[in-house]
Formats: sequence, structure tokens, C-alpha cells
Amino acid sequence: MQAYTTLGVNTFNMAAPAVIAYYLFSPLVKTDHHLLAVIGGVAAGVTGVGVGAVLVALCLLTTGEGFGNMAKVIVVAHIPVMLIEGAITAFCLIFLRKVKPEILEVRR
Repeated sequence: MQAYTTLGVNTFNMAAPAVIAYYLFSPLVKTDHHLLAVIGGVAAGVTGVGVGAVLVALCLLTTGEGFGNMAKVIVVAHIPVMLIEGAITAFCLIFLRKVKPEILEVRR
């Protein structure tokens, strides 16, 4: 039974940040203003990883087994990953806007 609850929590921790990032930043990504779209892409990438790290940390904190230090380490360790993800998302967004903007449903 433990494996099923862990699977559900892990699935939520990975999926929820992507959904949150989509609803927060898709209007920026879909604009015809190039700079706003890139900023929205960076923010979406950073948010997806950052919220995931915070959710994992919250799960560890709620176990009551003294994982407080590990929760802090997880959040701090994800800071470079957040920055790298933001940059990769921005580069992918720039490429897709040039090559195939209809994929992003860019408003013209």
C-alpha cells in the first residue's frame, strides 16, 4: 500500500507545477511580443522546477521524521536547476517561435 501512496504523491509533485506554470505563463508565451514571450518562458521553466522542489520539501516536512534539513537541501540544490531550466525553456521557445509558431498558438 505504501508504494501506491508514494506513487500518487510523486505524480502530483511532478505534474502540478507544470499545470500551474502553464496557466500562469501561457498568456505571456502566446503573445506576439517577443521579449514578453521569452520572459514568460523563463518564468514557466523556473516555476515548474521551483514549485516541484517546494512540494517535495513540504512532503518531507509533513512526515514528522526529522527531514527538515533534507527539505532545505532539496530546495537549495534545485536553485541551479531552476536557472538552467529557465534558460533551456527560453532557447526552445525562441527556436519554436522562429520555426513553427503555430505550435505555441502565438496570436498574430
